[in-house]
Amino acid sequence: MLAYLTKIKLFHEVSPNQKQIYFKLIALWVICEAMLGGIIHGFKLPISGLVVGGSAVVCISLIGHLVPFKGAIIRATIVVAIFKMLLSPHSSIPAYIAVFFQGICGELLFSSGSKNYQLKCYVLAFLALIESAIQRILVMTVLYGIGFWKAVNDYIANLTKSDPATNYSLYFVTTYLVLHLIAAFLIGRFCAAIPVMLRFTKEEMQPFIISLPAQVPEEKIKKKRNKINFFVVIWLMLVSIFIYSRIYPNGVFSNGHESLKFIFRAAIILLTWYLILAPILLRLLKRWLEKRKGIYRKEIEEVVLLLPTTTLLIKESWKRT
Repeated sequence: MLAYLTKIKLFHEVSPNQKQIYFKLIALWVICEAMLGGIIHGFKLPISGLVVGGSAVVCISLIGHLVPFKGAIIRATIVVAIFKMLLSPHSSIPAYIAVFFQGICGELLFSSGSKNYQLKCYVLAFLALIESAIQRILVMTVLYGIGFWKAVNDYIANLTKSDPATNYSLYFVTTYLVLHLIAAFLIGRFCAAIPVMLRFTKEEMQPFIISLPAQVPEEKIKKKRNKINFFVVIWLMLVSIFIYSRIYPNGVFSNGHESLKFIFRAAIILLTWYLILAPILLRLLKRWLEKRKGIYRKEIEEVVLLLPTTTLLIKESWKRT
């Protein structure tokens, strides 16, 4: 894989204009992934897969159309992951999995050139958003267990006085997947139309040109330190209660307290992931990304210079919109 990446023709046969476009698209992807994703994560909004994933699909499609060289997308993906590590150190492992999944899919689809570009846009949008939806469903299943879906069925059946055999969980999951499919279709259609949308004359583009100040403040990248908190004590208490429930199964976790099982299961899994597994995996991932900094030094330097300008352009475009 590394040999494949280092042999990319990007800095040898690509025109200076294509290089600038490439770096600008990486900077746009970085802002969408690190900053936009951080805002959504901070407000706990359940739309990160749709918004951030959709933005990534647009950026990848643009790279595939405007910089159609093998390795361009996968190199951009690793650079985006490096900036995500620097700008959003709180990002979880599933977020990195989504980034690499989107990048690998984009590389496989667009590495053969811009042939069948419209179809590739639809396929990429479909894969990216379905992966996001399935990831959410799997996380809920791991956290609460299969019994969670049965509990949902029983609750809705009791609430509506309907047939208890009805699988409401299946309806919920199907609806959730269909919504992502609809979003994937709309995003794919938008990406497929981008080549036509870019066919402007200079006169037609004039009203959309945004003037920037002569000097743009540099974007400072700071690493945030993770603070040690009291969750370790809570985790130890929960594990102790769980062990006690195994020794005395007729106690607090008896059949009459099924809801407590879901709560304790989710809390123990979340805290185990947050305190033990996630830090270990993130440390390994960040160590791997740190080693890649030298290989992608050129892209990182260019994107660092472009981030302030790109941020201002996005803000001004948002105001005008």
